[in-house]
Amino acid sequence: LDLPQGARVLDLCCGAGASALEAARRVGERGRVVAVDVSSRLLEHARRRAAREGLSNLDFVLSDATRLDVADATFDAVVCVFGVFFAADRPSFVDEMRRLTKPGGRVALTTWGPHLFEPANSIFWDAVGVLRPDLRRSFNPWDDLVTPDDVAALFDENDFHPPHVELIEGVHHLTGPQGF
Repeated sequence: LDLPQGARVLDLCCGAGASALEAARRVGERGRVVAVDVSSRLLEHARRRAAREGLSNLDFVLSDATRLDVADATFDAVVCVFGVFFAADRPSFVDEMRRLTKPGGRVALTTWGPHLFEPANSIFWDAVGVLRPDLRRSFNPWDDLVTPDDVAALFDENDFHPPHVELIEGVHHLTGPQGF
């Protein structure tokens, strides 16, 4: 996002804080990052990580990221890293992100691509299915938001024109089952 020093950033679905901490480093002491998640355990983990790094420009908020009681146009950037696909109403969630972003600010989200964690993912779920067929997963919430066109369509539904969508190829190298 090329976040400038002093920027105000909202990180929705921040989890253990990876993107929030990076944003805090980039905006510096004059900037502020508000990191939101529904998991108190993940937020506590993120708080500990921020404390270890001496980052004091973060606020961690336990809340549903789709329903924030925050004024319009509060943030220079609103990000959601690997979380948008969990929203029951994705177009409304994207609209909420836009509402919270200042004019000229940026909204950024990431999602997984197709065939996430393959072939390990299929092997894992096939093994689960042998022992517990009732737990066998046939659908992940991110399965229908995996291509640049899928992401662009989500922004188009909210009249974000034109969204910049970038596909970044990557591979997670695993040296064995423990890595998975």
